[in-house]
Amino acid sequence: MLRVRSLLTALFVLNLCGCQFHNLHIWPERRRPDPVLPASIEAAELVAWLNSRTEGLTSWRSTDVGVHVRMPGLPMPQRLRGSLACSAPRNFRLIAQNLVGLADFGSNDDLCWAYAKPGEPVVLTWQHEDAGLLSMLPGGLPHLDSDWLMTILGVAPLDPAAWQLEQAGQRTVRLVSSEVDSEGRALKRSILVDLVKGEAREHVLQDGYGSVQVRAQLSDYRPQGGVDLPRVIRVSFPETETELTISIGRLSVNDPQESRLWETPRGEGLQHFDVREVLAQLERGGGQQMTVHVEVSAEQLANAALRQIAERSELADEPVFDAPAPAPRRLRWFPFWK
Repeated sequence: MLRVRSLLTALFVLNLCGCQFHNLHIWPERRRPDPVLPASIEAAELVAWLNSRTEGLTSWRSTDVGVHVRMPGLPMPQRLRGSLACSAPRNFRLIAQNLVGLADFGSNDDLCWAYAKPGEPVVLTWQHEDAGLLSMLPGGLPHLDSDWLMTILGVAPLDPAAWQLEQAGQRTVRLVSSEVDSEGRALKRSILVDLVKGEAREHVLQDGYGSVQVRAQLSDYRPQGGVDLPRVIRVSFPETETELTISIGRLSVNDPQESRLWETPRGEGLQHFDVREVLAQLERGGGQQMTVHVEVSAEQLANAALRQIAERSELADEPVFDAPAPAPRRLRWFPFWK
């Protein structure tokens, strides 16, 4: 009782002295950091700032890379380990594997490729300007643009003339750029920039209808060799509900890279098919009966086309699907375990 009475007396005395409890700062006030970039920044200034964060960077490589994959049809997310390397202007290589299989994506000055196992022993290739054709493959790959990857990875500077500024919020702004792909389709690219930290937080690629094709979110920036690089890159493909999170550990910058690093996968039994060749074969083999015999899936036709290209045989102009035939083997595009 005495302790309670003493406490009440102390509070009464404090009140008489004019002390206000809301003015008693027991903990120091947490102050928000000042933004690195002003909200009034112009597009050219912002592009110059982003370029300065990776100025002088022409290549980097890490053999300490983790890849976490989530997608429909997987009983559980898959975790892989591997390596990632890039070198201006168009060299890129990501190799990741686990006990189930392996995935290999890359590009060089001439072309891009994708390979996965287990599955068909097929290395799919395409020219840089044909990245938009990947979405035309039945169950095919998303839009994978090597130039876009080079920008995200920091080895390709942005062109100030190509970008305009959109205000996205009090603490963020968005750079936008419009272009047309090799098939005449409109594309829109955007970069969300955090003004407080002065970092690019998100790269988005949209089609002409505003649908997001690819979104890459960047985080955990760390200085390395005089440049600032993100160590976590989360890439999502909304149309296929697929998400890859790439975590980058130790890396080296501007070191000489072996030329064989930028060569397409080679090995006994591996065959290389160009995406235009596959699409042309599908077009020749589709015929009008595709609309009647719906039980023949587009994916089965894609697999059949690839096998017939490999055998150097031609499909008839109007193939007949009435006769029973064994189901073709399923071509497993990335991810290989689907």
